[in-house]
Amino acid sequence: MVLLFVSFGGFLVVGEPSAATQEITGDPEAPGQPIQLGPGVTISVPPGWSVEQPGGQPPSLRLSNGIGQMYIAISPVTGDPGQQLQAYLDEVLRPQASQISTSPSQPIEIPSGNPAAFFAYVGTFEGVNAPLEGEVAAVVAPGGTALVVDGWAPEGQFVSIQEDVRSTVVSAEVA
Repeated sequence: MVLLFVSFGGFLVVGEPSAATQEITGDPEAPGQPIQLGPGVTISVPPGWSVEQPGGQPPSLRLSNGIGQMYIAISPVTGDPGQQLQAYLDEVLRPQASQISTSPSQPIEIPSGNPAAFFAYVGTFEGVNAPLEGEVAAVVAPGGTALVVDGWAPEGQFVSIQEDVRSTVVSAEVA
């Protein structure tokens, strides 16, 4: 077994590369049931998604619905949403990708009023047989706490989970 260790702002994101296309066997949460990821950070699990909570640093969890996956973490990096996204791209996605294309980051308006932004990507990743497409979003609270959400699926299938990924970002409480 090969484990992939990727630094994210001085913290490690650990996982087996081939896990990107494997179904996660976790406990289905009650739809919309809030999960406290860390102090001041709560997310709601979309209906039909299962949760795996790996623990560790940064505080994070992964969700799966059988088609796509989400990696959700409290960012150890300081900065505005654009800086959060750049750090995630440079420190997590690019090192795992043999090829990646991204859209420019765009701001998101969310009900909390916290600054937020996202970018889309398509890429080929080490240990994954099919290209993946997804979106990464960052939400930053006034006190500096930041949440990063990366949702992905095999290329051509992301559209079927895109709304769930976006609703997870929009409904997140980051204080």
